Amino acid sequence: NAGRINVKPPVGAAPAPAPAAAGNGPGLVQLGAFGSEAMANKAWATMTAKTPQLASLPKSVAAAAVGGNTVYRLRANAGSAAGASQICSAVKSAGGSCMVVR
Repeated sequence: NAGRINVKPPVGAAPAPAPAAAGNGPGLVQLGAFGSEAMANKAWATMTAKTPQLASLPKSVAAAAVGGNTVYRLRANAGSAAGASQICSAVKSAGGSCMVVR
């Protein structure tokens, strides 16, 4: 093994944290709950046309059981609680509705 250097991570080193996905973490804004994934995606297109700031954010559509029914939650990740509040205010100013997910 002459000329080879074997590098090992330090003992107890933790892997780098994964970046937050659109569906979890701080800074989530829920834009609605819909009867189908297609309806949620259509709503996203409408909302991004009215609130252009949304278009640059990662979005998620996730199924959830609510009251025995399946709904599709449309969410955007603004990256922080402050960012989520700003985006939600912009959505409301454009006539939409939303809530910051805590």
